[in-house]
Amino acid sequence: MSACWRPCSAPPTEGVILVTDALCSSADETHDSMMNIYMNRFGQQVECVATETLLGSWPGSTKTRLVS
Repeated sequence: MSACWRPCSAPPTEGVILVTDALCSSADETHDSMMNIYMNRFGQQVECVATETLLGSWPGSTKTRLVS
């Protein structure tokens, strides 16, 4: 699975937030190709973050929040 291509300290104030570890596809090759497009072609419009980063940056969130 692809990882975020750059450090993601906080979600943007506007735009599209793509939670990379929450996406899946029926084919690994398709998933990897789409992640490549999101991160390289749409790098200015789409912010790639992990679920933990998104939840930790959410207003009013705490670092101890559990995700089920």
